[in-house]
Amino acid sequence: MDLTQLQYFQILAREENMSRAAEKLHVAQPAISASLSRLEKELDARLFDRKGRKIVLNSAGKIFLDFTDRVLGDLEQTRRLLDRQKSQDCDELTIACNSYMSTQEMFFTYMSTRPQLRLKQYSIASASIGTELRQERCDFAVSTIPIRSDELGSCILMKQDMGLIVNADHPFAGRPWIDLAEAAGENFVCMQQGTAFRQTTDEMCCRAGFEPHVIMEYFPSQLMRAVERSKGVALGIYYRERQIYFDTILRFIPIREPHFQREVTLLWKKEREKERVIRDFIEFAKQFKNEET
Repeated sequence: MDLTQLQYFQILAREENMSRAAEKLHVAQPAISASLSRLEKELDARLFDRKGRKIVLNSAGKIFLDFTDRVLGDLEQTRRLLDRQKSQDCDELTIACNSYMSTQEMFFTYMSTRPQLRLKQYSIASASIGTELRQERCDFAVSTIPIRSDELGSCILMKQDMGLIVNADHPFAGRPWIDLAEAAGENFVCMQQGTAFRQTTDEMCCRAGFEPHVIMEYFPSQLMRAVERSKGVALGIYYRERQIYFDTILRFIPIREPHFQREVTLLWKKEREKERVIRDFIEFAKQFKNEET
């Protein structure tokens, strides 16, 4: 008995159809038939009842399927553990982010003290973060929307104030703060519809008593250029990386009312907290947060 026989049997048991199983396994149908015959001979038991051209898993087959699922499931878990061990040996972290700008300084600082570290980042939709962490497709996630789960650990890295971004020659440019209602007549540059950030900015405008007149929708990396070229205004977050823009071309004006703070949260799967690489980054993130505040 070998793993190929078990894999063929598992798919065949689920499909209960020889041709569909062959298609799913990308093999010829006779190969599955031969594998099943050898397996039944080794077990000295029939695993399927034949009803015309249809095959149906019988009671012996159901017992063997339970065994097969456990064996193949344990094998997959072992492979994941071995892959994770390799990752720990070379200090590799994979981080899913729904916002890059917020945490780049933290990542760069962490990497500067760990020259052997390999850090991978990828963009993710907010709704997929929990699934990615639970299925261990990533080690950590950075989220700007609340995600609550008993399976996940979390640490709030920072709280960011929302402000109005305008050109340096705009009448609002010299203001130390602004009430958002004062911008009701302005042309707005906004994030594309359907994003969590756009939902937040629309809600802020609603609380201020108006619906924004949107003249342009942008991708996150285009914000500064979009405001500059369109001569419109935008709701946004202040980042150090944008300091050169706010010192020259644009201005960031804190919003007094309605006041909004966005929380940037680091998330991880609690089951993995005993892993050295995971534990090390959690401790660093908490220390970095305290130093920043």
